[in-house]
Amino acid sequence: MNKFNPQVVIHTAAWVDVDGCEENPAKAKESNETLTKIVVSASPKKAKIVYISTEQVFPGNKACAKESDPTRPINTYGRTKLAGEQIVQKSGNPHLIVRTNFFGWSSGRKKTFGEWLIQSLREKQPIRLFTDFYFTPLYAGLLADRLEHLLKKDAQGVVHLGGRNRVSKYEFGRKLAQVSDLPFGSVKASRMNAVATLAPRPKDISLNSDRAEALLETQSPTLKKSLERFLRDEKLSSQQL
Repeated sequence: MNKFNPQVVIHTAAWVDVDGCEENPAKAKESNETLTKIVVSASPKKAKIVYISTEQVFPGNKACAKESDPTRPINTYGRTKLAGEQIVQKSGNPHLIVRTNFFGWSSGRKKTFGEWLIQSLREKQPIRLFTDFYFTPLYAGLLADRLEHLLKKDAQGVVHLGGRNRVSKYEFGRKLAQVSDLPFGSVKASRMNAVATLAPRPKDISLNSDRAEALLETQSPTLKKSLERFLRDEKLSSQQL
């Protein structure tokens, strides 16, 4: 920080294993709260801090949560991420807190939901997807594009960056199968209570992105556009290799 004296610090690091956070709250606190304090304290006082947060700061009891809606996380992951938001807000630095839910390609360390799903469809593996879990997914590349434009407009405060379409995990899988021209017959519909998890999960983590649309003067990307970019970037990556 001292060497480069950045004007903007984008803090993306977090421990996002929801069940892992529930099992080891001390590690969750260290990863999502303490690390944020370190980043904030090391940042120049005039630097804008961009904090990538999560929709799991909400309890998941209503569709398309707005920035102004009360936060009430129901698991350790959500609580530690909300604590990170509060650290940034109290820092005295100009800041932008981005709540989002994105999908994309991994760095190779761990397979993402999108990678697992496209591989399962291609290999016709029998899988189950929830019909009662809702979100507003946005492709990571489009998230980066929109974040860049928000910074150019000097946006501040809390902003939701989600996709335009609120869908269930099952609907997401069906749309991916359509866009990629793959069979969907190996996918079975399931409900969240059919799977035991260590951490409680909010059932509706969809976001209202009206504020972002107003700031950017453009609509949020559709799920179809996000999925098309997701598949296009895989082809570009394979061509480069």
